[in-house]
Amino acid sequence: DLALFIFYTLLYWTINIASMHILCGAFDITLSWEGSMFMLASVCLSIMIPGGPANAGTFEAGVTMALVQVFRIDAAVSAAYALLLHSTQVLVMVAFGVASMFSKHGSLAAAALRRREGPDVAP
Repeated sequence: DLALFIFYTLLYWTINIASMHILCGAFDITLSWEGSMFMLASVCLSIMIPGGPANAGTFEAGVTMALVQVFRIDAAVSAAYALLLHSTQVLVMVAFGVASMFSKHGSLAAAALRRREGPDVAP
């Protein structure tokens, strides 16, 4: 179980870094993979600050700060990149959430039924 957890964790962070790196190309932002990792770390630190729903504002601040202050990318380009990156990430999370609501194991109805029936008790 631990090996599978570590695998999925590494896969999750790799996908995040890759998506940030690929989106940079759409804005003609040239970053190394290490730069994309730094930007992700900046986002993770910035969203620790309490913010609005879906980390609105703090997410963009982390991305923009990394791009403008560290990599010297134009502020307007950085802000546009941050907004598009955040929007796509929120849409992906919402899509997975909606899909899980309709899945066999993740539906709201199944959760409500489990709550009414109480915890599973082994015989």
